[in-house]
Amino acid sequence: MGPENTLAAFRRALEFPIDGIEMDVHLSRDGHPVVLHDRLLDRTTDGNGPVDEMDLAQIRALDAGSHLTAEFRGERIPTLAEVLDLPSGAVEIQVELKGLTPGLAGKVVALLRERRLADRAIVTSFVHTVLRDVHEVAPEFRMGALFAPNPRLPADPGLRADELTGMARAARADIVLVSYGDLDETTVAAIRERGCEVGAWTVNEPADLRRLFRCSVERLTTDLPDRALELREPNQTPATGRTQ
Repeated sequence: MGPENTLAAFRRALEFPIDGIEMDVHLSRDGHPVVLHDRLLDRTTDGNGPVDEMDLAQIRALDAGSHLTAEFRGERIPTLAEVLDLPSGAVEIQVELKGLTPGLAGKVVALLRERRLADRAIVTSFVHTVLRDVHEVAPEFRMGALFAPNPRLPADPGLRADELTGMARAARADIVLVSYGDLDETTVAAIRERGCEVGAWTVNEPADLRRLFRCSVERLTTDLPDRALELREPNQTPATGRTQ
């Protein structure tokens, strides 16, 4: 699709009839929310070190496209404001808050509120204390609790659903976002019975896409929205592009 978390990738993703886009947000040293997956700049840019230890001007000088192909040379790390200002119709906006940088949640909420996106934005994080903080200041936003792959989850689908939904509710979230390998049809049904929606991340292989579509999760996040849309049957799970 394009270099992950760049404007080029979001524009390409939005050319498809997807249901949502997902982005990862950090705070620069001088307080600007920027869209980047890793805290370290090394993997996806020609810079190095933590993004939160650099000012926006330094971040904007980096090349975030050449690591993929020469076609994207000169692509920059976008600000969250730039991504939110892309023409996106009515697609859902998933914003993942990365890390514990002070002030990140408040800055993100302010940008979403300025653009009146409360009705189609979901704030997500693996750091569930951050979700509770967001809920305290912005209860109008829906929360999605992200869960890393966990081999120690109970094998019994009901107990697994109890654990996941319990942690999500404690984080003030009503959406459970789980690594696709930890989900099956019975577990998805059990989570839904407990009043939460279910999302699977990050599903790219055809066999996994077909399986998760059959599970009827409410959200399926993929790096390959074109492939997911090709495999999705009518009325199946919405596809959310991660824009990689």
